[in-house]
Amino acid sequence: MGLIVPTWAYAAGGLALTVVGFGAGWTAQGWHRDSGDLKEVKGTAKDLQKQADRIDAAATTYEQSRQDAGVRSETRTNEIRTIYKDRPVSVDCAAPDAVRSVLDDAVADANARASGQPAPALPTSTDTAKPAP
Repeated sequence: MGLIVPTWAYAAGGLALTVVGFGAGWTAQGWHRDSGDLKEVKGTAKDLQKQADRIDAAATTYEQSRQDAGVRSETRTNEIRTIYKDRPVSVDCAAPDAVRSVLDDAVADANARASGQPAPALPTSTDTAKPAP
């Protein structure tokens, strides 16, 4: 004798399989969407890393430029101090030619940096810094 299955059981079984299939499809679609989101996040992360590298390079360039400017400023300050070391300041407060030369170099350096050009090299000799007898 065979087992008799009521008709509502066929309908319930079909409904259960439909729900399970829908749930599996929904999950697979979610995984697919998550995969696309992951690719997008990875692409964005690469873009951010490129921008961070560019910013790091600019910051490094700026810091090097700032250090070079500090060295230049200190060198010019020492040159002016050396010029005025044994020389009295004139009554009309006119700067000696050697000091004007150092200051003109500083202005040219500042103008070059403001326009984005590399600063001229520091003078290798300090002949202009020696006071006249």
